[in-house]
Amino acid sequence: MSRITDQTPYWKRPLYAAGTRRLGRRAFVTGAGVTAASLVLGSCGDDDDGTSTLDAATATPAQPVPTTKTEPKKGGKLMSVASATGLHYDHHQLPGIAGDGNVYNQLLKLGRGQEVMADLAEKWETPEPNVYIFHVRPGVKFQNVAPVNGRAMTAEDVVYTIDRARTDNPAFSNRWMWTSLTSIETPDANTVKATFAQPFAPALYHFAAGSMGVIAREVVEQFGDLKDWKSRIGTGPFILEELRKDEVFRYKRNPDYFNPQLPYLDAIESPVVPDRLSRIVALRTGQIDMIGWQNGVTDLEEAKRGMTDVTVETRPSDAVTVIAFNHTVEPLRDERVRKAISLAVDRQALIRAAGGEQAGVVVGMVHPNGAPFALPEAELADLTKPDIVEAKRLLSEAGLAGGFGVSLSITSTDVIGIDVASVLQDQLQQIGVKLTLDPQESASYIRKLTTKAFELIWIGSWTPALDPSQQYHGSLRSDAAQNWWGRQRARGERPRR
Repeated sequence: MSRITDQTPYWKRPLYAAGTRRLGRRAFVTGAGVTAASLVLGSCGDDDDGTSTLDAATATPAQPVPTTKTEPKKGGKLMSVASATGLHYDHHQLPGIAGDGNVYNQLLKLGRGQEVMADLAEKWETPEPNVYIFHVRPGVKFQNVAPVNGRAMTAEDVVYTIDRARTDNPAFSNRWMWTSLTSIETPDANTVKATFAQPFAPALYHFAAGSMGVIAREVVEQFGDLKDWKSRIGTGPFILEELRKDEVFRYKRNPDYFNPQLPYLDAIESPVVPDRLSRIVALRTGQIDMIGWQNGVTDLEEAKRGMTDVTVETRPSDAVTVIAFNHTVEPLRDERVRKAISLAVDRQALIRAAGGEQAGVVVGMVHPNGAPFALPEAELADLTKPDIVEAKRLLSEAGLAGGFGVSLSITSTDVIGIDVASVLQDQLQQIGVKLTLDPQESASYIRKLTTKAFELIWIGSWTPALDPSQQYHGSLRSDAAQNWWGRQRARGERPRR
């Protein structure tokens, strides 16, 4: 792997090389163009591994953030917490691009600031602008669970995983990631060769996506798909030993993990605790060891009040939060209405409601880590400045001078989202828009999203685009696999080749 310089060709630049700016714990975003699918407002999610709130099973972190620089000791069980169990566990069919980082490894992985790093591939090269060759790490085994029973993982498993993910089936919502991939093959048992139709800058990022956790063909053949939790069998540091719906996740250490130094823990147990106050009580009384994104910054500060053995730590996150419009329902079909709502929103006030500077910053549709594509701060500030007068004018022009009502679907366990939404209600009231909250449990929420059964929807942890083509082809084209907003064909949109 050669050093990245300013002269490195576009197609050889891993996306992380473009920018190194660090963000706060949550990144608040806004989409200035309301012809785009969504009004992007803010973020939840404190993990840098692409973990998504759309799949509650992935809320359990693989390792706690160390609080000191002392040498870690092996052993023990981490008592974490989850806010819900998932609709199902097939990471190729779930919304978003997340997977279970405890169970699976990808060919590559993303570090802090979206740095592309080796995972199952120990090295890779680009002999031609549109060709990637990955050398699979030797000695990797699947977990010793039937039907794979600890067999060796090979390049064929990588190819099977990606071929399954890009199958021409609408249920596989991440297939858009591979529309430019023309072939993927195995020159030998430890080599994967991927050829794209043309130089494709996001390629490495896609190989590192959490939804590309490598799976075994035998598992899919036995279960039919990966929706049953028992089918979660990978090469990762922990084995999912037990999952009881709405009760608990239990992981045990994988003794055959390819890195013999990891994991440090013997087990992770995550009871499902939907209520925010109950999670704080559980932490303060020692029933659990940590809570994370499920509780907002204010709650976390409350958790340590009067306690000497509770600490609150924050770390940069690359996740963003999106409020999306459903373009298929009235009056949101009208671009003027969508733009009016956007102009009524004070993003900085929403950040304050989420916990202040610790909660995040306003960013654009392309994440700052994706510079030079990201909007400069000055331009972003100008585009996101509230304008109540113009918002009212647009509603009047659309025949809605008297206002209207609209609902916002949100997961009932999203503490931060619900807190912020109350401020959003006050902001929209200024232009006569009455916003009502539509809290849903996790499974119902995902159904609403994927069937377009919503008006506005709060997406609490969206993996941001680092390259404009990711956002455009993934969710903003009219024929995009994740165009859950019903966005119609826009001016200048060309048919796919």
